[in-house]
Amino acid sequence: AKPTFIDRRFVDLARKLGVDAETDPGIAALHRAVKTSLDVRHIRSQPLWDDILAEFAKPMPDPARIQALQDAVVAIRRSTGDETLAALIAYLGQATPDQRAKMMSFMRDRKDEDTMPLRFGLTP
Repeated sequence: AKPTFIDRRFVDLARKLGVDAETDPGIAALHRAVKTSLDVRHIRSQPLWDDILAEFAKPMPDPARIQALQDAVVAIRRSTGDETLAALIAYLGQATPDQRAKMMSFMRDRKDEDTMPLRFGLTP
């Protein structure tokens, strides 16, 4: 399968951390967890987004229905964010002190492209 955006970002992140994305068990596990979490988020949220857009397309959209659908999307984002957080905590628990420091530095830089999927996955 062709590498996805997330796959490419994690390869680059691993390189910046001084590890191989395919052989380092910590970064590989974090990568799988983030990718799975974001895939689940999309699969579960898309039908709700479709319903929100359909509701907006009506001559008289129902604000309560739109809010209920949005609340359901936020709940999905929250649960997948919790999964991503657990994966990050597990990664940091096994990372070397240097890797932890680098990861935190990259995470603080909101423009760091390589941690963007991880930051997105954490955001409910």
